[in-house]
Amino acid sequence: MDRNHFCIIFIITLIKLSSCAPEEDNRSKRILLDDNYYTIINELHNLSKEVEILKSDNIVLKSENAVLSQQIHDLKAVKNVAFRATLRTTITGGKRQVIIFNRVDLNIGNAYNVIHGNFIAPGNGTYLFSLYACSDSRHFIVLDLMRNSAIVGQFLSGDSDNSGCNSRTFIIELKKGDDVYVSQGSYGDYLLAHNTYGYPHFSGVLLSAS
Repeated sequence: MDRNHFCIIFIITLIKLSSCAPEEDNRSKRILLDDNYYTIINELHNLSKEVEILKSDNIVLKSENAVLSQQIHDLKAVKNVAFRATLRTTITGGKRQVIIFNRVDLNIGNAYNVIHGNFIAPGNGTYLFSLYACSDSRHFIVLDLMRNSAIVGQFLSGDSDNSGCNSRTFIIELKKGDDVYVSQGSYGDYLLAHNTYGYPHFSGVLLSAS
């Protein structure tokens, strides 16, 4: 093989090699693009999952915020609670009737219902209730302090010989919505009312919220 023939073959080989280089380069680019595509798809999928988790967390946070807001509202509502009510007319006879103290002198928080004679606790806490009552001579009266139809305290005023008055305080724990009222007990038949002196009276105050 002469020198000229060898040179021709060498040049042809270089031309072939140079024509293959772009094809290999394009293949590499396609592979790189494919890798980037699947990487982006995976990242988008992961981001979608994170968004769903954040949405779920946001719903939970909104629910917790609503509960906290209600608790704050309830605490504000029970910050100041107090009432005092008296009975206008004397009650004679009868057993187990609710005593409706129908003249309200004080009702901070509007927790006492003058129509039904009951106190509805606006929130959880420790409450103090006070009773003052009198009975005529040869009579007496027993009063029950009730919480949701259960007796939580009793009160006696008067005796069989002399008229008399008595007072008593009760400290009880209440939950929001508890119903507190005074009922005539199983014994006694005379609850004396005196508008000028303001007895009998039923009062209550929130000592501390919980």
